[in-house]
Amino acid sequence: MLFVLGRYNIDFQSEPADLIPFLQYDLSSLDWFTCAFGRREQECVLSAVQAGGHARIGFENNLCLPNGELAPNSAALVDSLISALRQQDRVTAAEVRQLLGVRSA
Repeated sequence: MLFVLGRYNIDFQSEPADLIPFLQYDLSSLDWFTCAFGRREQECVLSAVQAGGHARIGFENNLCLPNGELAPNSAALVDSLISALRQQDRVTAAEVRQLLGVRSA
């Protein structure tokens, strides 16, 4: 299941609080993801990960790094998220792949 934050907000801007209505339901039996439009994309998906979900991040929803700079590509957005996840939780590469919902081939 994918929760999309900010799609219908003014100027397509999301904020972490947009996730709250989705969290009122029992999500324990679901693999759920969050994506978020706008400059606070990373904050939003970090909130989702902290709540037990997975993150979906990239140019389709946002073009800027958390510091406001234009990202050169989607990979830079993913790298920034991975760095933030590692700083917050001290997670391993395998745990980051799990949080991003990346399955082994």
